[in-house]
Amino acid sequence: RHGSRRSDDLRAGTMLVFDRGYNSYDWWLRLTCGKVKFVTRLKGDAAYTIIEKREIGDAPRIVRDEVILLNSQIDVGPEARLRRIEAITDDGKDTIVFVTNHLKLAATTIAAVCRDRLGLSPDVRHESRHSWLSGQKCTGQ
Repeated sequence: RHGSRRSDDLRAGTMLVFDRGYNSYDWWLRLTCGKVKFVTRLKGDAAYTIIEKREIGDAPRIVRDEVILLNSQIDVGPEARLRRIEAITDDGKDTIVFVTNHLKLAATTIAAVCRDRLGLSPDVRHESRHSWLSGQKCTGQ
């Protein structure tokens, strides 16, 4: 089972950045309950319900900022809330979707964290081109 021991070893306040290959929703919930923050990309076939649409104002390249609940976790309640952030790629031809349990950080910061920590340029969309640093820890806020 992915992450069962790893999430127990992480301190509250730690921020993880990992690829969408690790879409283990139960693990995400364990991280959230342990006050460990994460940022990743959301798979296109993820089933979710939008709880809130946030204002994006003049945030550059941000298309959507939504609070969601994964359909498989609706019964869990508010602690399962996530943010779905959709951003325009650098080339302006596509969008990329990030998900995080960090409800307060600016959407532009979430997108930048994912790009910077994983070496992911938002114009890279094909899994075969990624050389991921899975589970890299970023301490701080």
